[in-house]
Amino acid sequence: MMRYVPALLLLFVSPVMAHDHSRPELHDWYLSLTVPNDHSGFAQGESCCHETDCKPRPVRLVGGIYEAQGDAGNWLPIPALSVITDKGNPYLQAVICIRFGRINCAVMGKAGG
Repeated sequence: MMRYVPALLLLFVSPVMAHDHSRPELHDWYLSLTVPNDHSGFAQGESCCHETDCKPRPVRLVGGIYEAQGDAGNWLPIPALSVITDKGNPYLQAVICIRFGRINCAVMGKAGG
């Protein structure tokens, strides 16, 4: 068991990658994102971003439903109630926030996806 302790410690002491480090001027924008509506166990007004949850992600339209690519390459449906429309988007690509394997917030890109 002791040989696994250093690996577990590494998980807890590693620096947290916050949003997009190449664009530090957007840190406050990320922090301003809040869940727009109650849905999927997320409460309206709750912060979307918990430092690593939100980032630009590929989006596709399949059968009339938008999906965003998760970290493992899987595709997750974007709930209509998760879409934020009043914050603008400084990226061309959609910014998607995923917590607990579900999308809690989405700011669509300049071309819809």
